[in-house]
Amino acid sequence: MKTYVIRRRFNPTLTIGSESVKIFLPKGFGTPKFAIIYYVNGGEGESLDENNLDRVLGIGFIGLGTTNNSLLAWNSSIGMTHASTVSTLHRKAISGTGIAGRFADERKIDRTTIIRQCTSVSFLEDRFDFTLTNTNTSTSYLDLIITFFSGDDIDARLGYLSLGTTNGTTATVTGMAFAPDVILTLGSGYGLNVIDTDGRFCFGCALNGPTIKNSASLFRMRSNVDGVAGISTTVHQYFSTDKCFLMYGSSTASNALQVADVTAFTSDGFTVTSRSTFASGSTNTMVYLALKSTKPGAFDLQNFTSSTSTGTVGTATSNFIPTLLLGVLGSATSTGSTITSNDSTGFSLFAAKSLSSKSIYGFGTLSVSSGSTQVTGTGSTFKNLSPGDKLYNTSNTEIGTVSYVSSDTSLFLTSSASSTITSESYSILPKQEFCATIGSSNLSDPTKIFSGVLTSPIYSSIYGTSSSASKIIDGVVNNFDSYPGFKINYSTANATGRKGWFLAIRDNDNRRRDGI
Repeated sequence: MKTYVIRRRFNPTLTIGSESVKIFLPKGFGTPKFAIIYYVNGGEGESLDENNLDRVLGIGFIGLGTTNNSLLAWNSSIGMTHASTVSTLHRKAISGTGIAGRFADERKIDRTTIIRQCTSVSFLEDRFDFTLTNTNTSTSYLDLIITFFSGDDIDARLGYLSLGTTNGTTATVTGMAFAPDVILTLGSGYGLNVIDTDGRFCFGCALNGPTIKNSASLFRMRSNVDGVAGISTTVHQYFSTDKCFLMYGSSTASNALQVADVTAFTSDGFTVTSRSTFASGSTNTMVYLALKSTKPGAFDLQNFTSSTSTGTVGTATSNFIPTLLLGVLGSATSTGSTITSNDSTGFSLFAAKSLSSKSIYGFGTLSVSSGSTQVTGTGSTFKNLSPGDKLYNTSNTEIGTVSYVSSDTSLFLTSSASSTITSESYSILPKQEFCATIGSSNLSDPTKIFSGVLTSPIYSSIYGTSSSASKIIDGVVNNFDSYPGFKINYSTANATGRKGWFLAIRDNDNRRRDGI
């Protein structure tokens, strides 16, 4: 198994039309088997966007379908706005799940207007192609955090399951080409290809083993009932240590929690047992991505609590040193109960790849003047670089850290270059840990919203009772090379630990990475 994490940013644009996007992966990575995408719109650099109206956070899955073995692209997302004027069309929050070939989209909270969308996916040798369509003008940056998987020892299948609608009933997936090890789950509270009010977003996981593990997270912003202006919205979080799917009731007046868990893994599928009464065709719709590794012990699922003090804190995994973490950190302070408070209003999706990544040779050459932050390229592919990537010259001396990429031949550094380089080859040490985050104020009028992407994967902000978002958790993942586990270095911590879960993954990616 080989894994690679890349961030791709798209700028605000007034231009309507489509763009063919090519993401080049390191030479030798091979053709991706599947991909997991976090997407979010936000501010410039690493600033949270608290000003633009329509905020979005979502997850896309790309992989072969369970039933037709064709390459599919599906997504689930939540959208929120702090607009004070609402109506029966324009709500405070929406959510939805799409299986129409889209792995990411940005839309207005009128439930119908798409701003940008990512479609027409294709996996090629060391490359990923898709189409970005700008249907309307955009005012925010759109970030994709994409985790790719390749190799003959890893496989995945994408599908959806209609859960049993009464407590204790089961729903089963069969017909897979393998016995799954992991089930990743998504839900938005509505049926397929439906976007509607009352924003709800679930991301969960189940792991096969001597005992089955289930973990899940749910973020909700309740929309104003009937779109009445001036009514405050409430924000809910729920983290479970024994369920893989969580959802709130299907109407804005409902606050009933509905839950389910994987209770069996079989030779060609899995079984989910409902522990609540679900609404058919809406809250019982669960999208899944099933993973299989031919190497035993390639995955570990755990719940965790953020540190209450700054510094480095170790977290043990079961029996291996991981190279990749995928997961969620909320601002919820407990598990197993609905949290509704000013202190629990932030929600982050994170991906962190081992910091021991080898450097990558860059295409073309670059030039930069001493004292300048602007770098120009010739024959380069700077659009494949991410904020946080480090550039080195042929003597392996650091040139600088990427701040902003404007084109394939122009980028800017976070600080001025210390020397002049002219038409020189270069290498890249990729930044491969990020988080996509979103949050809202609770019971305030006007409603306040933030969203954005950061290079600190372990991150949480909240509004509390202030007028702007306040960071309460900030941590980076250190190298996964000391013992079965990993370490998080917290630069910001909160006196109360915040809840999350992670899926640790072990790959065999120890080759030199060349060419991007």
